[in-house]
Amino acid sequence: MAEVVCVHDLSSSPSWAARASFADGSHRPEPVGAGHAAGAARDETLAGMDGGFFKRLGRPPLAERLRAAGIREDLSEAAERTAFGRPCDDEIFALPVLLNDDEAVQQLLDGRYRKMVGLLVLTTQRIVFVAKSSGPRASLTLDRAALRSATSRTHRMLSALTLTTEGGDHVVDQILGTQAETFAANALRPPVPDSAPTADPLVELGELRALHQAGAIDDAEYQIRKRRLIDLI
Repeated sequence: MAEVVCVHDLSSSPSWAARASFADGSHRPEPVGAGHAAGAARDETLAGMDGGFFKRLGRPPLAERLRAAGIREDLSEAAERTAFGRPCDDEIFALPVLLNDDEAVQQLLDGRYRKMVGLLVLTTQRIVFVAKSSGPRASLTLDRAALRSATSRTHRMLSALTLTTEGGDHVVDQILGTQAETFAANALRPPVPDSAPTADPLVELGELRALHQAGAIDDAEYQIRKRRLIDLI
């Protein structure tokens, strides 16, 4: 039973745009310099979905970029099934170094663990959390055989996942939509080697509709994923 925890505080202070006041008490934004513009662009990127913001920039979806880079197919397929709340390219491209040849990626989600944002990965053998900007290094590794329970809770389109082992609870929060619920259910199922966990397409369709209504994915991404799910019903 392996349980490895490495903590890195990658938090950074937010940037704020200055405001100028008129004599009558009204306000207008001050002209921003290059530094402020870069910060605003970064904040917009973090707030956008990979299938929405990047499509408006003409950038291919993440799964297409992974396949073009020759990333293993099980990882590309898992990325294609995931609704990301922020760009996760760095963590995903670092994953193949951490994966064993005899384990398959079943599910991905992005969230926050011990104040670190990053990527949570479910494989046929383990649960791994890779923090943003940590390189090819896992901040948390749990053997699935050591998992005693997995529970989730959802509030206002964000969910949290609690993974319990003999060593205690490991909480990953700020997960988009109800993906934590799906992850918890899949983590408790006996793993089937080299296969993705099966999910009810009606359940996934409901989750997809909720994400679309919340503005987490754009119309084009919604229609593409909806057609795929309808074909499975």
